[in-house]
Amino acid sequence: MSKLTDYLDQDPTHHEELLRLDEGQIEALLDVVALAIYADGVIAVEEIEVFEEVARELPGLRDLSETELDARLHRARGHLQAITDPASASASLTGIAERLGDAPAREAAFGLAALIALSDGAVVRSEKNVLNRLALAFEIPTDRLQSIVDSARAFLAGR
Repeated sequence: MSKLTDYLDQDPTHHEELLRLDEGQIEALLDVVALAIYADGVIAVEEIEVFEEVARELPGLRDLSETELDARLHRARGHLQAITDPASASASLTGIAERLGDAPAREAAFGLAALIALSDGAVVRSEKNVLNRLALAFEIPTDRLQSIVDSARAFLAGR
């Protein structure tokens, strides 16, 4: 089974970006991860496994107990109301993009969202919509978006 680091190392810039995130950026990343996990209304085991692998890689999360990690994800899930409310979704996603910072950090976060959304093997319309809205808010060019999604698919196919 491939490790998450193998996926991250496909684009070393993304891996480096994730390793240097500060606390505020990690909170924004958790919002993105929660959005990807809950996008289809089903919490798939595969999605949680990818999240846990991510958490073990990030300096701000790797030392947390499973209970603390669950609490952080639950807190991020609480932010989903603003993200999924049509009246505030655009501003909320823009806020997440701003908290993440530069383009490489936003692309790295989007890559993890894509990996999570694709991990259960069934990408439904709501997940596609979430990924498209993230890509728009994160200002990811279409060709780069496709490259990130293709990398996630290839990684998961090799697992």
